[in-house]
Amino acid sequence: SGSFPGLPYLAVFPVLLIQVLFAVGLGMTLGVLNVFFRDVGQFFGIFLQFWFWLTPIVYPAAILPESIKPYMAINPMAAVMAAYQGILVNQQWPQWASLWPTALLAAALCLLGLHLFKKNAGEMVDEL
Repeated sequence: SGSFPGLPYLAVFPVLLIQVLFAVGLGMTLGVLNVFFRDVGQFFGIFLQFWFWLTPIVYPAAILPESIKPYMAINPMAAVMAAYQGILVNQQWPQWASLWPTALLAAALCLLGLHLFKKNAGEMVDEL
C-alpha cells in the first residue's frame, strides 16, 4: 500500500494478549461445564454465531444507531475489536481505558476456569 504501518502497530500485541486470555478463560470454563452439562457445547455454538454478528468485527461501530451503542458496553469483545480497528485501519493507539473491563473479565474467567478444573478434575474422568 506504500505506507509504513507506524508505531501504533506495536499495540496489537497487548490487545492480542487480552483476547487470548479471554478466549482461554472462556474455553476452560465452558470446557469444564460441558463435561457435566452436555447442552453447554450445543448452546454456545449457537450463541457464538449471534455474538459474532453483535460484535462490530466486519462493520465499524460508527454505523450503528445511537439507541444501540450503549448496549455495546455489555459486549466484552466490542472494545477489543474497536482497538484492532483503530490500530490496523486508522493507525491510532487504542483507548487503553476501554480495554480494562475486558482484561479483568479475562483474568476472572481464567481463574474461574482453573478453579473449576482443579475442583472437578477427578469427577471429570468418571463423566467422560
